Amino acid sequence: MSASRAGPPVRRVGRRPTGGAGRATSALITHLREDVVPAADRGSGLTVYVGGATAASGDLAALLAGKLPLFLGVIVALGCLLLMVAFRSVLVPLTAAVMNLAGSGTRGGDGCGSGRPARAWCGRFPAPAARLG
Repeated sequence: MSASRAGPPVRRVGRRPTGGAGRATSALITHLREDVVPAADRGSGLTVYVGGATAASGDLAALLAGKLPLFLGVIVALGCLLLMVAFRSVLVPLTAAVMNLAGSGTRGGDGCGSGRPARAWCGRFPAPAARLG
């Protein structure tokens, strides 16, 4: 146990039984935050945090995933506005906006550039995919 100068004693407990940033570690962090810690500190008045690099990465990923629709909307809107000014047209920017959204959907998958939705479509409809090469 180590004493903090600014407050009460602080204790670091535990070591993860799973590897680094795997699914098991993320599940362990969720289990600790939702089940173990609330049951352990109930009625004690303590403030308990589950932290570390993996927990921080998971929190950041959840935050960014929540902001992703806003981010894509701003990018598409600004691109549409720029094309409206450049081409003095409405049809070209709206077509480009639809293509941007379609392209974002094909890149979505399980990571950057994975293209899982596009591959799933090609797997379900092999005849058009064969024509595309």
